[in-house]
Amino acid sequence: MSTWSIGPYRVLRRLGAGGMGNVYLATTDSGRPVAVKTVQQQYAADADFRRRFTQEVAAARAVNGAYTVALVDADTEAELPWLATEFVVGPSLHEAVARHGPLTGPALQVLGAGLVEALTAIHRARIIHRDLKPSNILVTRDGPRVIDFGISKPTADAPPTVSGETIGTPGFMSPEHAAGEDLAPSSDLFSLGAVLAFAATGRPAFGEGPAAALIYRSAEEPPDLDGVPPELVGLLVRCLDRDPARRPAPTELAAVFRHGPAVGTDWMGEAERTVRQRERHLAQTLRDPDGTRRRLLVLGGALLATAAAGGATRALWPAPADGAPPTAWSVTLPRTGMAPVGCGPTAMVCADRTGVVGYARADGRTLWSSDAETGILSVGDGSRVWTVDSAGVVQARDARNGTTLWRWAETVPGAQNVALPMPGLLLVTGKDSALHAYDATGGGQLWANATLGSTFLLQGMPSTGLLVVMRAPDQATAMSGESHFTALDRTTGRQRWSLNAQDLYAPPTGSRLYALTSDQALAAVDGQDGTTVWSRPTGLPPTPATMDLGSYWGSLSLRQDVVTCLPPGTGTALNGRVTMAGFDSAHGTRLWSGQHSGIVTGSADAAGILVLGGPKGASGTNLHTGRTAWTWQSLQGAATIRGSAGKLVLLTAPTAAGGIILQALTATGGTPQWQQTFARQPGDPKVLLQDSTLLIGYGTTLTAYHLPSS
Repeated sequence: MSTWSIGPYRVLRRLGAGGMGNVYLATTDSGRPVAVKTVQQQYAADADFRRRFTQEVAAARAVNGAYTVALVDADTEAELPWLATEFVVGPSLHEAVARHGPLTGPALQVLGAGLVEALTAIHRARIIHRDLKPSNILVTRDGPRVIDFGISKPTADAPPTVSGETIGTPGFMSPEHAAGEDLAPSSDLFSLGAVLAFAATGRPAFGEGPAAALIYRSAEEPPDLDGVPPELVGLLVRCLDRDPARRPAPTELAAVFRHGPAVGTDWMGEAERTVRQRERHLAQTLRDPDGTRRRLLVLGGALLATAAAGGATRALWPAPADGAPPTAWSVTLPRTGMAPVGCGPTAMVCADRTGVVGYARADGRTLWSSDAETGILSVGDGSRVWTVDSAGVVQARDARNGTTLWRWAETVPGAQNVALPMPGLLLVTGKDSALHAYDATGGGQLWANATLGSTFLLQGMPSTGLLVVMRAPDQATAMSGESHFTALDRTTGRQRWSLNAQDLYAPPTGSRLYALTSDQALAAVDGQDGTTVWSRPTGLPPTPATMDLGSYWGSLSLRQDVVTCLPPGTGTALNGRVTMAGFDSAHGTRLWSGQHSGIVTGSADAAGILVLGGPKGASGTNLHTGRTAWTWQSLQGAATIRGSAGKLVLLTAPTAAGGIILQALTATGGTPQWQQTFARQPGDPKVLLQDSTLLIGYGTTLTAYHLPSS
């Protein structure tokens, strides 16, 4: 049990950290929970900072509203200045909307009424909030609660901020705020309009993207209010007016939302479950302060912020979804950075450049290991693992026990990479990117081709016996963004045909490939002879005009009879948005097109839904119509789609503490099903999804999940 105190408050646990200090869960002598925020030592020694901190505390004390988080106590003269606020259990509006979807009718009324009353109380104290946004609003049983007065600005005094710190959030702060002009309370009304638009639609009114793009849109472009209830559209248009003088008065806003707020949980919808769960964990923690770390992670995710010291408090971990993750087992890897390379019926294999380890698929028992230096990363299919050592020796091992199945007598000079582009075909790249092909099962060498040049992409097409090799653009094709694709016979290595295109996709089944040509046409290509079956214009932007060369590499895929074009990370358009489209695979008819904000960080499809990762979360799009089915917003950063299993989509996203979160969503609705948090470890996560088993290697930990197959 904690034996130290901050002022009169007994500290139970550290909850999180903000820009200027730490936040702790503490209790009063009577057992009432409070959130205490302390200032970091380097700032406590700064006299100017103490003056600003004292100013902030005075500002927070002056606010007395039902829908703000109350300041309980403070000591601005302590060695480490601190302040304490009431501890409020509840998700942020950002989290609630991301988890449970936009608010409707009565819930919007309650939210609007509570926020108007909160801003009225703040403005009555001659304060401008300056950073009203969904993550600074908590969803509680008694209505919304506005937090974070630590960056508020007294209307008649100098701003209580740290020198050089940017205050405000692009997309929610007013144009005059972004321009650095003097602010009036009407600036907060712009933010209010942006918050209500987000709550009603589930997306920011000015879209997503770089800060500069958001600031430009909020000042020069109309807000996107599609989906806002008709009775609120006119009001939000006025709130989001670029001219502060044309924004509505608080009394007018109060009249519009006069039917709220309502006491109770009806307005919360599905968010009530999150609140109930966190209330239970808080009660358990207060009874048993030395309880499990898992319980404190949940409270850390609740984060109830305090009014304080130069920045919003951030959760160390997002709160878990309602279900428990289907964790099968977790083991410690021999070395940091080992990656899962294959998973079979009874065994799975992890490898790095210095060794290989086999584990039992059922329980994670170590079956065998080899510390012989492999030189390059191994590949496997769960039944076998193929390695190439630093001397260029190629061999296959049994994944179940490590027994050598075959070893090729001749070495590969300058071996660089090993790949298994299709079942039964093992490829090793050697000196000058020469390809060496082997029978993966029996071990015989099939062929060697030393004339391909620099290879960037290998695709196998088992149905036609093709190996498609993409080469880097040469001088003749570079300006068109094209690459050279060669189709080789998998058995002999002889060329069947070749073509130039921006991208070429070889599906694992069927007899057609799909190409994106230099003039932005989608073409179906006959796998036998490389002839064009049909060609259709796509309407996609030309590469040299808006994108980097090579923007469309790896953009084509075939998903449930729909050819999708999703430019990867290098294809980000200059305006921060990427054009994507879907086409009928039989005839090339364009089914839909649209734009994605920022780079596409992974994709998957399940149940007729295309799921895309992006800089701030994930979204689901109907594969056949292109309509957005749902959005899920990450609490900390980019969401990377890792794959799908049955009706679930799996993604990872960063946490505030530098770790990662593994999130499972339903493909059809984007509803969170379960979540797993990993503390920060060296390196990036290595993920392998095979059949119904998900493997994640992160740092020195390997975790396995057994997922439902339907």
